[in-house]
Parts: sequence; C-alpha cells; structure tokens
Amino acid sequence: MPTEAFFKLEEDKKRVLLQSAICEFSQLPYDKVSVFKIAKNAEISRSAFYYYFKDKEDIYQHITGLVFEKMAGQLKEAKENHDLFTLSLEVFTQAAKLKGTEWEALGQQLIANMKPADAAKLLRQVEECAAQSYVSYLKGGLENLKISSETDFLELSFLLISSVLYALRLYLMEGESFSSAKDKLESMFEMIKHGVVK
Repeated sequence: MPTEAFFKLEEDKKRVLLQSAICEFSQLPYDKVSVFKIAKNAEISRSAFYYYFKDKEDIYQHITGLVFEKMAGQLKEAKENHDLFTLSLEVFTQAAKLKGTEWEALGQQLIANMKPADAAKLLRQVEECAAQSYVSYLKGGLENLKISSETDFLELSFLLISSVLYALRLYLMEGESFSSAKDKLESMFEMIKHGVVK
C-alpha cells in the first residue's frame, strides 16, 4: 500500500512514478526489476521512492491492484447474478481486452510472474472486492451447485481462477486465438462441472 505521502503527490508526479514502474514490470520478470531503475526513470531519488512505497513488492501490489480495479469496473457493468462459471468466463473476456492496449505487456508479465500463492492472493482480492460491492453478485447462482460450505466455494473459485489464468496465458502470451483459448476454458469448466469419470 502506498504511503500517505504518495497520495499527496501532484497527479503528474504520481503518474510518472507509476508509469515508470509499469514500464519496468512490463519488460522484466519480477525478480529482475530494480527499485533504482524505477526511481531513475521517474526522475526521483531511490530514497524518495522509499518515501512513497515500502519496497518493490509494495508498488507491484499497487499496480496489480490497478489492473484488477480496471477489470472489476468492467465486471461491475456486467449483468448481475451470474453463476460462478459465467462470471469466470466474463473475467477471462474482460482480461483478454488488455490485448492491444498499453496494459498488455504488464498483463503478460503478471501472468508470467504468477505463482500458486499469487492465485490465492488474487482470490482474496476478489473476495475483498465482493465485500466492497464491486462484484457483490460473485456468490450468486450457487443454488445450482453442490456447495455446502465457504471452503467449497473458495476451492471452486481457486480452480476457476487458475483455469482463467491458463486461458489468458494461451491468448496473451502463446499466440492462441481468443476463440480457441475461450473454447479450452469452457471445456475445463465443463470438466469441473461434470467431472471426467463415467
């Protein structure tokens, strides 16, 4: 979370600092990104960077939060009371819209950098957004599913998010067409819904 000092910065200076970080995280894997280079490109000292953000992870989480807020805003406009599968498909569709935009390279690096623990973090962000009514309909449509507990809901959500991330990797990073990646995602959803054992 940025410090209070960051929020008091002039909008132009905030934008330059964030753009510098977005540029770095878009071009390099997380472990290769340096605070020094972010600060240099933003034309601030390294100590000034630490005045605004605790560390590299702090600004990374802030930027990923911006991407997620952008998607959440688009989802907010979507039809309410989706079931989890339809909502997850909508998440894929909205995230796929990063292609061809200034956010595409960042989206690719976010996916490339993602570890299983990051998918869990993303799920927590979804829950926080749901609590804040960004996607208050997230748990809508559960009546048709065999969900008996909050744990079941979270485990199903984790499977769906992991499937969406896989389909996004195919589309944004491996050159697969949107329709092919979407078909694979829908196929995975069918397996999750109905299983594979006869």
